[in-house]
Amino acid sequence: MTWVEIFRDVKDDNLHFGKSVAISGSYAVVGGRLGGKVYWYQRDNKSNWKEIQVTEGEDNEYGTSVDISGNYAIVGGSYALEEAVFFYERQKNSRWELVGTHSFESQYDGLGNSVSISGNYAIVGAHRWLNDTGPGKVYFFERKKNVKWEMIYSHEGEIDNDRFGDDVYISGNNAIVSAINYDSNRGKVYFFQKDGGENWKLVDTKEGENENDRYGQSVSISGNFAYVGARGFESNSGKIYFYQKKKNLKWDLVKTFTSDTASGNMFGDSGSISG
Repeated sequence: MTWVEIFRDVKDDNLHFGKSVAISGSYAVVGGRLGGKVYWYQRDNKSNWKEIQVTEGEDNEYGTSVDISGNYAIVGGSYALEEAVFFYERQKNSRWELVGTHSFESQYDGLGNSVSISGNYAIVGAHRWLNDTGPGKVYFFERKKNVKWEMIYSHEGEIDNDRFGDDVYISGNNAIVSAINYDSNRGKVYFFQKDGGENWKLVDTKEGENENDRYGQSVSISGNFAYVGARGFESNSGKIYFYQKKKNLKWDLVKTFTSDTASGNMFGDSGSISG
């Protein structure tokens, strides 16, 4: 299969436009790192993409992370001055309306550095939770019948400076969280499962192979399959891992790939899985 470029967009220099991107159906959202703006796109019935809306935060951190799922979207603003997490809902006129926010416990927690949303659930990482160099923390949210997003569960990292919550991903009843600094930057990922109610629990963990692998630099999950990137493997050559969930809720390694180039390629720095 060959992929053909059908649309591109370019914004002002030095705004890190495209640092965060997400797509769901006929809608896409793109954030930056320094611009404080998020750009919303829509695909028409002829497969043409166009920008339909721009939203702005209170400071430049707004748009550090973004995700979209159907009619709902989430935007993160790591180290923001006020609110750090923003929930949006698509209206009948295709405009995206802000319906909720969430504030940090401390400005230097890094809340909103990573976000993910799936249906009525979302997960948000605060990779420096507890005085900037703390272990990190993640928060699970649920959309209630009153359209409000409420925090229903949180989980803390194990050791100071683990950066637990550096990357997060949620899909249905499954979620994955990384801690890339764990054990001298070996890295570790945590798998969560939602039970029949609203409760999320930790069901499995995996660790990187070597120190400085940065295993968990990127993570993604789709149904019973998951992806983990380790960009630091073998002098930053990089490696990616694919897992499958079994009936006992444990995740088994099913395939790995390494970079076919020399060190420094950072294969696995970013990645995603679907289907």
